[in-house]
Amino acid sequence: MAAGCYNVKAIIAIANKLNTARHKKLLARALPKLIETEEEYEKVADLVWELARKGEENLTPEEQALLDLLTADPSSQKHD
Repeated sequence: MAAGCYNVKAIIAIANKLNTARHKKLLARALPKLIETEEEYEKVADLVWELARKGEENLTPEEQALLDLLTADPSSQKHD
């Protein structure tokens, strides 16, 4: 499945496998939202780079979920 091409059932399945406390901590650090400034873009880009450098096989499910969220393309979202 390509990044950003998710359906609602797949997202729910992934969410059910996450450690809630760890996921909350990552989300609190990232504070994901619509990027509106260059500063916000740089913050997200740094975090994406940090996660990508670890390598997909080394990411926790929570880190992978955050990376997927930060790199999702809203225009390509699938809905059931």
